[in-house]
Formats: sequence, C-alpha cells, structure tokens
Amino acid sequence: MPTVTKRGKYWRAQVRRLGFPPQSKRFDTNAKAEAWARVTDSELDRGIFESRAEAERTTHGEALEC
Repeated sequence: MPTVTKRGKYWRAQVRRLGFPPQSKRFDTNAKAEAWARVTDSELDRGIFESRAEAERTTHGEALEC
C-alpha cells in the first residue's frame, strides 16, 4: 500500500511490500508523489518492478570510470 506524507516543504512517497525492500522517493508536489507511488505499486503487483535507486545516485563521473 503506497503512503504519501508531507515532510517539510517536500512530499515523500513510500511503498512497502512483503518480500521487497521498501521504496521511497521525495517530490516537490503531492500529485507527483502519488503518481510515482501508484506506478511503483502497480509494477510490484505485476512483477516487473526494478529499483532505480542505485542508478539515480550514480554520477556522470562514476559512470565514466568504467
């Protein structure tokens, strides 16, 4: 079940499912947070979810070191 909460001036979306690591992301608007949470929850339901957390943390410099 996705959860969206206000944290200061940002919105945090979190999706927690048994058997999967918790997923969360910060957004500027409630609408964007809810949309991401719905898509992520749906992907988990269909078994096609792939975490993009590590890819989003990787800098261009780190990617070019390979």
